Amino acid sequence: MLGGLCVTFGDIALPLLSTSSGQIQAQVPVTMLPGTQVVEVRSLATAQDSAPVLITVKAAGN
Repeated sequence: MLGGLCVTFGDIALPLLSTSSGQIQAQVPVTMLPGTQVVEVRSLATAQDSAPVLITVKAAGN
C-alpha cells in the first residue's frame, strides 16, 4: 500500500514503487504463473475499486 492505494494482481497485493495522479508503478512477482490475471486498484481513502483489467502473463523467455 502506498499513497492510500492498493493494487492486486490476481489475488496478490503487489508491492508499490510509486504513485501519482496518473500513474502507479508496481512490481509483479517473478513467481506469477502464466495466464490471464485480473488487475484492480483499490483506494482506501474513497473505499472504491477500479474497473478490473485483464493482463496476460507469459512464461519467462516468451
